[in-house]
Amino acid sequence: EVELKLSPGVQAFADQRLFLRAIENLLRNAVKYADGKVRLEFTKEGGQICVAVHDDGPGIPQDMRDKVLLPFYRLEADRGREMGGFGLGLAIVRRITERHRGQLLIDTSPLGGASVVTKWSSAIE
Repeated sequence: EVELKLSPGVQAFADQRLFLRAIENLLRNAVKYADGKVRLEFTKEGGQICVAVHDDGPGIPQDMRDKVLLPFYRLEADRGREMGGFGLGLAIVRRITERHRGQLLIDTSPLGGASVVTKWSSAIE
């Protein structure tokens, strides 16, 4: 189950191709590890647009959150190999958000799993 929460008037100033790639990577990860529920949220906070992806999966332990942003890093060998992938998804998202002078934050989701929030410049107001 994928739920979308979109605040009215939310527009990001970003390269469309890279923005979509980043969001797609976040959604793929969430769907891959979720037990059954994913939430995609677009909100505006001050001069930034926040795109948050929440899931109800196992989450990312606090001490591993910086490491999962490194290329080719997987939390557990069996978790990554059984599920496929190369450990590049979050590294790519981080690089894209940094290229847009944004940021990526990992936390615990209100759904119980992982929460990955990207922050982007808002469109001209």
